[in-house]
Amino acid sequence: MMEIKELVNVIRDMTVFMWLSMIYICEAVIRSLIPRRYLRKNISGEVALVTGGAGGVGRLIAIKLAQLGVHVVIWDINEL
Repeated sequence: MMEIKELVNVIRDMTVFMWLSMIYICEAVIRSLIPRRYLRKNISGEVALVTGGAGGVGRLIAIKLAQLGVHVVIWDINEL
């Protein structure tokens, strides 16, 4: 049988989980009602520094930013 301290910890964890779940669900509903054009920032013409951009995820991020019209500076210990 669970001790009182363990029971209190379980109840606390469940309460925090339910509270955070309600917050995230409300946030998702509110964000779904706001048009996308207001949620996105136009970064065209801005300068972005991508570290680790010679390969993997960094490279993919650098390519996507370049497609969006961003001036991309790539910094990595490996060469492209």
